[in-house]
This record gives sequence, C-alpha cells and structure tokens, in this order.
Amino acid sequence: MPDIPGPISFWLREIRKLQARGKWLAVGPIYAAAAMLMLAVVLMLIVVVSTELFREPPTVQHLRQDQAKQSVSEPRATPAAVPATPKEKGDVLPTTASGAVRTKYVGSEIPHKPVAGPVKNAFGWQFNPVFNDWRYHVGIDIGAAAGSPVQALYSGEVATVYKDKDYGLTVVIVSGADSVYYGSLNSTRLVKGRAVAAGAVVGSVGSCATEPYFHLHVAIKPGGDKYVDPQEVLSKAE
Repeated sequence: MPDIPGPISFWLREIRKLQARGKWLAVGPIYAAAAMLMLAVVLMLIVVVSTELFREPPTVQHLRQDQAKQSVSEPRATPAAVPATPKEKGDVLPTTASGAVRTKYVGSEIPHKPVAGPVKNAFGWQFNPVFNDWRYHVGIDIGAAAGSPVQALYSGEVATVYKDKDYGLTVVIVSGADSVYYGSLNSTRLVKGRAVAAGAVVGSVGSCATEPYFHLHVAIKPGGDKYVDPQEVLSKAE
C-alpha cells in the first residue's frame, strides 16, 4: 500500500478505533472518499495556476483603449469661476448728502493758514495748567489777538456748529472725506450746510474754559479716522 499523507493517516487511525469499538464503519468507502477529495483539491490547484500562467499580458494598445474609455465615461472637470477681486476702500469715493462726489483734500489742494501766530499748545499729550494734569490734545492752539479773523484751510461744507465743553464754540467743515475743526471761536456766522471756499472767514479768535488765552484751536480728522497733527498740514500752507 502506498504511503498515506499524515492528516489522512491520522483520520484513518481514528476511524479504525471507532470501527474497532462499534464496528459501524467500513474502511473501503473511506479510502475512496479520501482519494476523491484529494483529486478534487489537485484539480482546483491546476485550474488556478493555469489561469494565471496563460492570462494575456496587457499591451500598450489595451492601455490606450482603457484610457480612451475612461476619458469618454468621465466628463472633464471645468475650472471653477474665479471670484472678482473686491474693490479697495479707496475705489469708493465719498459723497455729500446731495450725492455729489467729494475729493480728498489732503495733497490735492494747497491749504491756507487759518490765522497768523505761534503754536501755544501742541498736538498729543500735554500738561494742562488749569486742571494740573496731563491731557491728550487732539489738535493745536495757535495764539492770536482776540477777534482776529479765522480763515478756512480748505474749501468744503459746514457739517455742524456747536459749543464744545473743552474747546468752546466750534465749527466743523467737511473737506472731501475729511473734517477740519475750528475751535475756541469768539463768534461765527456760518451755519450747517453752508459752502465755504478756501481762505473764507470762518469766525473770530476767542478762548475757552480749559485754555483761557486767546487762540484758535485747529483739529483735523482724515476720513473719520483718528486725529492727525495739524502742523503736518500747516507746514504746506501759504
């Protein structure tokens, strides 16, 4: 009898034990079933190996055909639309209440000196002798004789006329996108909405409670931003 593989030999021994005990199994059919099982396994292995060996390798033509099919089946993606560049802040020009376009006055018009005299109080943190403390001065004080005429730095439109608790009687003239404050006035004839030419009389020199000496308080706020030092503008004045 030929050599029997280990697993089959093991099960045959087990079957013989059962047969010896109960005598209900026959050895002949078991040999036939084991042989048929082994044959089926061998045939399956032969089929798998032959399939892999005789498979046709892909050719360049096949690859090109596959690529062509893929390009037809898959639609080409269209590039996304590029959003338009948002306008810069400077592209939108400020307008007046009537809709007329304003132009920025700084650098586009030569300023006029509002009044002749020395700077008595500079821009920024300054010591106030009345209150004996340090306060932030948003403009400059130009010393002048009482009643001296005050001229407009730039042409524009009167935005408001009011009494400020710190700077006294004040006229605000909007020039372009910016505002010029004329404070510590003794008097003025201007009213809200009045057009003012550069060099025109705004009012007369006076004083205020926090700065009890005759002077003109000038403050400049460009485009609604923080105040700037008026001396930078007055250095270019005629």
